[in-house]
Amino acid sequence: MYSQTAMTFAFVSADSGKSAQPGPQQTTWRNFLSGLRLVITAILIPVLVSITTSFYVNTHLLKPRVKANISWGDVMVMRIEGHPNDYVAALVDFWPGVILREDSPNKTLNATGGEIVSAKRLSFKSANDYEIDSRSVSSRIMKLMLVNDGYVTATHIKLGIDLPEGSTNWKIIPSPNIKILQESVIASSGVNPALVNVEIDRLGASEKAVLTASTDWQGRPKVAPNQSPYITIHKTPGWRPLAYVSSDEGTGTIAPEVSWRDAMNWEEGNFPDSVIGFWASRIHPKQGIVPSIHELKELEMGYDLVNDAGEQTGTGTLRLKAER
Repeated sequence: MYSQTAMTFAFVSADSGKSAQPGPQQTTWRNFLSGLRLVITAILIPVLVSITTSFYVNTHLLKPRVKANISWGDVMVMRIEGHPNDYVAALVDFWPGVILREDSPNKTLNATGGEIVSAKRLSFKSANDYEIDSRSVSSRIMKLMLVNDGYVTATHIKLGIDLPEGSTNWKIIPSPNIKILQESVIASSGVNPALVNVEIDRLGASEKAVLTASTDWQGRPKVAPNQSPYITIHKTPGWRPLAYVSSDEGTGTIAPEVSWRDAMNWEEGNFPDSVIGFWASRIHPKQGIVPSIHELKELEMGYDLVNDAGEQTGTGTLRLKAER
């Protein structure tokens, strides 16, 4: 009896390891997991990949990327000694940290050197043919080179142009492929300078444009003696011709300044039909009078090197580099 029971147990154990079948609940659960795995593999993963790709494209690739390079120079108009009706109009590209000598002892321009990019001789027949402004007045000219490196159009592009203190008679001329929608002055607030807010209509993908801005400049106005002192915590070094770049699609990038010569080459390469020059705004011919204008090949202007305290540390010479 004992041995028969043992044999029956052994037989059942061996058979259960080979031919036992899952119950209905196990079969249902396995089918559910298999179906869920199929859904995840075939549907959810592609959907998630699509959503992620779409988010990246729309936030990175399908956004405009407007970048602005700036170049600026000062236009000097000087009488030629021994020729009372002849003047030199020179465009000078300054580099920050130098003081340029002028006839007026109160007139200085900050720079560390630079070059004379272009110089013209203007000749009148008599003193009755023109009027000339005070010697303390110079003018500034700027080039703002815009590029949209993105894949979509940037619309309503706004630029905050920081003109030097004391600027007057400013004008801004766009390249022919863009349109200026509005120009408005944002008043200064405390030590923050006044800005000219310029809005242009659009800049397409990979499109380029240039704005030429000019202004007369009479230098920094005197501070009223009863003005309260302003305690500076942080001051941005130097003068930034461009305060901001933005569009309806986001903010832009302000790139480092470039030389005027590089700006001319950039404009000529992208807008071969443009006329590149500068205004000699200090001198005003009478109605119907056109002076004779001749290109100068040689010109030198002296300047004083100074330290942060305004003390002279040396001298230098700006020279005309007519070759390009």
